[in-house]
Amino acid sequence: MSDRGTQRACARLTAGALEAFTGDPQSAVYKRATEAMEAFTGDPQSAVYKRAAGTSEVFAARSTIP
Repeated sequence: MSDRGTQRACARLTAGALEAFTGDPQSAVYKRATEAMEAFTGDPQSAVYKRAAGTSEVFAARSTIP
């Protein structure tokens, strides 16, 4: 019994897997980084203040100081 069929199948799988990487890997990295940065295109300081204000409102609503 020969393992030749298994070897051929593995060779085809490897070649098929490499086809996914025939593009420009650097452009894929830049695209991912750009998409991640799109979340911060607004006013980041405003988002921080809004989040902090929302948090303090929660604490102010629960406060029971006379």
